[in-house]
Amino acid sequence: MKTLQHLLCAAAATVVFSAAAQQPAATPASTPAASVPCPAASAQRTTTAQWLIGSWRHVELSRYANGKQISKDTYNGENVLRFECDGRWSLNGPKFKSSGTYRWLGPDQLEQTILESNHPVQKGQVSTKRIVAEFGVMEMHAQITQEQLQKQQRPMKIDTPGETVRVISFFQRMTLR
Repeated sequence: MKTLQHLLCAAAATVVFSAAAQQPAATPASTPAASVPCPAASAQRTTTAQWLIGSWRHVELSRYANGKQISKDTYNGENVLRFECDGRWSLNGPKFKSSGTYRWLGPDQLEQTILESNHPVQKGQVSTKRIVAEFGVMEMHAQITQEQLQKQQRPMKIDTPGETVRVISFFQRMTLR
């Protein structure tokens, strides 16, 4: 729960996505997800944008500073991140709910905007993420500044002023659509 919240709060990050073994990897269009055709769940998905569509169970979040892991949280998968064909996303869990829009900035960058959240400080935040996905597992990479960390429910102490924390959140595929 807190891990995805931290990830969604990130102001800057990156996203790389490659398809599962049985599906060819491809580059998504740099247009918003709303313009991406949404094939049936059984159809072959040929672009990164199409591969993102569906539900993802959140299982782990790791934070790194100065190349060293500073924390690792594991989750039971109760928090579910869902991407829709029309450019909407949602995150739902027992204690956390948020939603918003997303669009592709390029072949490996996704921009996410938080429109609703049960944590008011998050509303309106925009972040860029890098996604890596294979074999039903997705990594969502983000960079968080010290200022952003201080606004979170569980701030992390960083020794070097101005340093950012790299956050990697791990998800497992639940559904294709």
